[in-house]
Amino acid sequence: MSPRPARFSAFDDLALTAQSGGPGLARATLKVQTELFVQHAGQGDAEFLPLALTLLPMVDEATVREIALKLCPVPETPAALIEALFARGGGVAETVVADVRNLPARLRQAALGHGDPRVPSRLAARSDLSDAEQLHLIGRAEPALAIVLAQNHSVELSRPVVAALIGAARHDAALAEAMLARTDIDPVVITPLYQAASTGQRARIRTAIERRIAERGLSLPHREASEAEQARLMEASLDGMPALIADLALVSERDGDFVSAAAGDPTREIVALALVGLGLRPEDTTRMLLRTGDALARDSQALHALVDIVRSTSRASAETIIAASWPRRSARAGTQHVPAMAPGGNTSRGVPGATRKPGSRDIIDQVRARS
Repeated sequence: MSPRPARFSAFDDLALTAQSGGPGLARATLKVQTELFVQHAGQGDAEFLPLALTLLPMVDEATVREIALKLCPVPETPAALIEALFARGGGVAETVVADVRNLPARLRQAALGHGDPRVPSRLAARSDLSDAEQLHLIGRAEPALAIVLAQNHSVELSRPVVAALIGAARHDAALAEAMLARTDIDPVVITPLYQAASTGQRARIRTAIERRIAERGLSLPHREASEAEQARLMEASLDGMPALIADLALVSERDGDFVSAAAGDPTREIVALALVGLGLRPEDTTRMLLRTGDALARDSQALHALVDIVRSTSRASAETIIAASWPRRSARAGTQHVPAMAPGGNTSRGVPGATRKPGSRDIIDQVRARS
């Protein structure tokens, strides 16, 4: 009688031997047969499947994970075996969700609501994540999961998910960094994270907003500081930066979040843009910053850079940037004009063909002469 083929043969005998030989023999048998299965692109799966299902419960998690790392990337691995591996949980379930090319819908659904947060995190990192799955994942309201979504550059995040992530990122520095690093999100959309943005990212946001305003002919914000309010701000600047910020919040109808952000921004861009948004001239804005005695006033290079920003940013853009993170109290009630969305009108700066305007050094020299 001729011997049975060695490959994928006598699986019942192997299973019985492995069971009688204990965990050590079960591990060795499962590893060998898995290697044969992978090397031969899934041939003999009808025989391998019952053997694997029999031996998996007998071996430790580390071995099962090693087996999963080999089997999950192989398209021919039977669905029943993939489900059995997922059911093992822990790191094995993570491997399944991360490495199976066409993850079955049932397992995707199970991963979405899995109690071990590592499992949905693996799903959030997949390149085939659907809009519905993104929404489900963000609905779990888990900070670590939000960061995985934000760092997943292989998928385009849906608009509701982007909005939710930006909202959460305003109070999470790591999440803000991850969102700002994405190149597939319109800089205008990312404006609420201006406070956390780098110098280069802030410049891109300002440029994008100016371009959008010019393209759509958007109007200036209705709110403008009166002469009395401007005089009040100028007077407050003599009492230092905290006093100027406090009065600026009152005049612009913004709350404590604005005060905290402006006070914590060493570049003083938030203060300067808020002043520009109220209609103050660049010269007056610069004069106020100098009069505060703030550290910025003693840093010539930083001051020149800030004055350049003030000169190149229109009122509509400045108000849009500030209002994106700190809307006026009246805006929260639904009565405030929103400059980034309003039709009609033009900005008052950046008109092509206009005569040269003084640069930052000119303005600083003028202000210092008047102070």
